[in-house]
Amino acid sequence: MSASSYIADMTQLDLEDASRIDEILSQIHQKLNSSEQLSAAVKYKLTEKGQNERSRFSKLLNYEGPEEATLELLRREKERWFNRPATFWLKGVPTFPSLHERQAHIVGIYLQAERVDA
Repeated sequence: MSASSYIADMTQLDLEDASRIDEILSQIHQKLNSSEQLSAAVKYKLTEKGQNERSRFSKLLNYEGPEEATLELLRREKERWFNRPATFWLKGVPTFPSLHERQAHIVGIYLQAERVDA
């Protein structure tokens, strides 16, 4: 067997293998997508090639800008941060316009404490 025919045979086998693997992975992907419980129990995550990029691009196209709370923080602290940039890194006392944000802050502090204690 010549080197070129050996390479041609190898390429053909690779293409056949790739086709079979694609078929199997497609079936697994469909099965995992049809069952959240099964998907959660499996050690690996299966996504199509390019899915992450498509997802990021979609999020970029649908981005509606910063939330009002972020804009308010920027407006409120702008002067101080421009005059004394180092204060940007200092943790200030947060203000919470809603109960939901207060609860989220408490949970965040708890989770941070758990990480520090670990």
